[in-house]
Order: sequence, then structure tokens, then C-alpha cells
Amino acid sequence: MREEFVEFKNEGWLPGVIKLDYDNKTPDMIVDPTNFTLDPEQTFKVKIQLKASEPDFIRKLIEVSVEGQDKVRNIDINATAVEHHLSIVFEEGGG
Repeated sequence: MREEFVEFKNEGWLPGVIKLDYDNKTPDMIVDPTNFTLDPEQTFKVKIQLKASEPDFIRKLIEVSVEGQDKVRNIDINATAVEHHLSIVFEEGGG
């Protein structure tokens, strides 16, 4: 499982209540936390974990809603899961 962090910052004058919404029916992505409050000038990191069981291109959307605002923003998650193997073959059966 690979994890990354997305940092949010409140650049306004009022506290902001943030809600992150995504398709959490599949266990290949976990967002923690999905609800939090940011005071003015405060920053906060949200952990996003991705899990892939096979090589694949992964694309997920996270909707970001701020209480009291009509505009919904999106975080577009794009990842490429690759399987990597390393094999070393010695001549004459050594190894």
C-alpha cells in the first residue's frame, strides 16, 4: 500500500468545515480523515492510501466540499501501479 499526503490550508478569515467524499465501496483507496475543520491560516494534512493488486492505471476522484460554499472542488488522483521484479542469472549455474 502506498500513501501520500495532501495539505489543506485555510487562507480565509472564517473557520472552514471540510468534507471529502469518494467512492469508498472498494478498498483500493482510503482517505483519512474525511471530515475536519480548519481555522484561519491553519494547515492540515490528509492521508491518502492506494492499494493495487496488479499492474494497472488508477484514477480516482475526491470531492472537496466546504460548508457554506456552493462550489465543489475535486482532487484528481492518478497513479500507475507497476509490478517490479529483479532476476539475476549467473553463468555456469552459480548464484
